[in-house]
Amino acid sequence: MKALKVTLFSVYSLLVAYIVFFARRRHGIVWSEEYLNLLPVKRLVDNYHSSDVKRWDFYSNLIGNVFLFIPLPIFVQEIFLMRTKSLIVLGVFISILIESLQYAFHIGVADIDDVLLNTLGTIIGVFVWDIMRKILILF
Repeated sequence: MKALKVTLFSVYSLLVAYIVFFARRRHGIVWSEEYLNLLPVKRLVDNYHSSDVKRWDFYSNLIGNVFLFIPLPIFVQEIFLMRTKSLIVLGVFISILIESLQYAFHIGVADIDDVLLNTLGTIIGVFVWDIMRKILILF
């Protein structure tokens, strides 16, 4: 059973790496300093109040970054049995690592909002898994 969990976690990790570094949408971006955002929530608000295209960016960014990290604490908890605080710190660390690598290698947009949204996804994942475990114990 542990081998299956590790395999699924490996597939999830490769999928995340593909999405944040290699997905087709990354190829058309010519990197510039404007692709570094250190002002929390400003770009989210700007995209929300912009045209329909930017509104799509808002929703895909919001939903994508949150949902991308929901499985992380579930897999890590099942494989490594970490505490809740450690899971959240791990989610923050991995998100900062991803954004730092995007900045260092000029891939995509290094955005503080992504760190915040990924962290929210991690927190949601912790609560979802906690609820799922309680339900599974009942059966």
